[in-house]
Amino acid sequence: MGLIALRHHFDVRPEIGFDLGQLLALIAAADSDSVNTLVAITAKEYREVRGARFRIVVRVEDEENIEKVQHIGVDEVISPSTMAGRLMARRATGSGPAEHR
Repeated sequence: MGLIALRHHFDVRPEIGFDLGQLLALIAAADSDSVNTLVAITAKEYREVRGARFRIVVRVEDEENIEKVQHIGVDEVISPSTMAGRLMARRATGSGPAEHR
């Protein structure tokens, strides 16, 4: 079993040499929310049709898209810019941990 992170495209042609059904997780981490959303939809359909059990983790930049991607039914939606902004606000107000200051 393995892990695959997709940055630019989603290609499940047999000659690529991997079986999505053997994955532990699929991470959609392109710079585009629309690409990551399409990857998530395709992976979820594959998972449902094939009975695969891999987790689907999706990177989302635009905070407005978080709920939309969650609605698809993926396992995890992560927004690095939102997480970083909240961390910076906590650090700026002194309410965050003292590590990495």
